[in-house]
Amino acid sequence: MRLSLLALAIPLALRAQSPQTLTLQDAIGMAQRQGPAAQIARSQRDAARWRDRAFNSRLMPQLFLRGDAANLNHGINQVPQPDGSTLFLGQSQNVSSFQLGFDQRIPLTGGTISMRHDPSSGGAVPSLSGRDILALAPAIEQIAAIEIVDFGAHPGPHMTMERMWALRNAIAEQLERREVDGIVITHGTDSLEESAYLAARSLHATKPIVFTGAMRTSSDLGWDGPANLGAAVRVAANEATAGFGVLVAMCDRIFSALDVTKAHTHAVDAFESPGLGPLGVIDDGQVVFRRALPELQPPLLTSALGGPVDIVYSWAGSDSRLLDASRADARGVVVAGMGRGNVPPAMIEGIDRWHEEGKPVVIASRVQRGRVGRTYGYPGGARRLHDRGAILAGNRRPQQARIDLMLALGADFSRDAIRELFES
Repeated sequence: MRLSLLALAIPLALRAQSPQTLTLQDAIGMAQRQGPAAQIARSQRDAARWRDRAFNSRLMPQLFLRGDAANLNHGINQVPQPDGSTLFLGQSQNVSSFQLGFDQRIPLTGGTISMRHDPSSGGAVPSLSGRDILALAPAIEQIAAIEIVDFGAHPGPHMTMERMWALRNAIAEQLERREVDGIVITHGTDSLEESAYLAARSLHATKPIVFTGAMRTSSDLGWDGPANLGAAVRVAANEATAGFGVLVAMCDRIFSALDVTKAHTHAVDAFESPGLGPLGVIDDGQVVFRRALPELQPPLLTSALGGPVDIVYSWAGSDSRLLDASRADARGVVVAGMGRGNVPPAMIEGIDRWHEEGKPVVIASRVQRGRVGRTYGYPGGARRLHDRGAILAGNRRPQQARIDLMLALGADFSRDAIRELFES
């Protein structure tokens, strides 16, 4: 069993040296000196000096190995993004010789699973790579052979839709590799559910795909990173996982990416599937599934996301100002209505102006459980909104409806096709 681990974390270290060729023993010694403790110390030392610097892709390290024994050839590719940022995608392959060369390394941030407390900043900062985390949980490699891909280093709130799409494409590349039996992705928990949902709705999950993360940093008593990673590896390596699509493994519980959400800001059992519960659990190292999924919808296949698509929340007394501001640039909007999908009367005219421009309006609910529906016929009720042209999101939460709408726009769906997607 071979698994690919896509890690949203890269080591925090600054080192300016000329590229050089080392013997195998030199390289091994250097690797030992590059362990987590030394890396963290360098990160903390350099954090204040480099925190406010801006970097471009020319400063990203390139690492290559060559020598006398089989090892890993590990490189990091720079992928320019439409928003002007750069993604860093690590790749590994088995080779029979070994050389180590590097230029500079830059401080990048990662999800909580890669973080430690930094006294100089007063908070948690990324410090560990995927390989460092694996080194702190050596039993994982007894479950399956692990190949690490350091995809990038972004806290959950830094994951843009462009980065999520690049991650989706990186997962797709791993699915095509015959020697890979499953994929585990470490991810910042603040946006984990969105990346997982995007993968679930846009990929044929022909192999297990499991997202995981952490709610505690490695400086905290009870750091949950290694345990969550171990659980995700167990799930991805289990034959019973086939057919469940994209999964999320957190706190020894297994969720479908189609219905999971982060329901608590800080607790280790923060993830839930409201009204449904987990698909299964990891019990004493055993993967136990407790419920089945309905038949999975076919993925929405497109070469790119369409957008922008905004989410506009309703609240007591809300009006059309945000709807009008969004309409200037967005191609579609998701309205997070109250209850069954109802909005205050002052939002109705703003929604009508979206219809007049031929742009889709999808009505979801700000409530975590239940569907939106054509129950209420008063002004602003979901029935009246639907009769005026709005599309009802069913049981999708606002962030899920936004992703489906972006996929549909990317695939050039007509408004009727978008309605069928959401309401059929």
